[in-house]
Amino acid sequence: MNLKPLKDRIIVERDQAEAEVGGIYLTEGAREKPNTGVVIAVGAGTKDVKAGDKVMFGKHDGAALPGEYSKYLLMSETHIWAVLG
Repeated sequence: MNLKPLKDRIIVERDQAEAEVGGIYLTEGAREKPNTGVVIAVGAGTKDVKAGDKVMFGKHDGAALPGEYSKYLLMSETHIWAVLG
């Protein structure tokens, strides 16, 4: 990946939404976006997370990246609620 976040920013790949809930298949638009993902890259100013950590964040936190990086979110480390074990 040619993206390198600056300062306390991180790049997260959001987990995939479940396609089936209770035996009912949901369309892409009806699926609720997960608020968990995996950290792909970190800026030099990050303190508590590292690449490869599974994290939880707010549903509306982060900015979707354009083009070929559209599956990633760019956010500040302060938007991370927890590192999941």
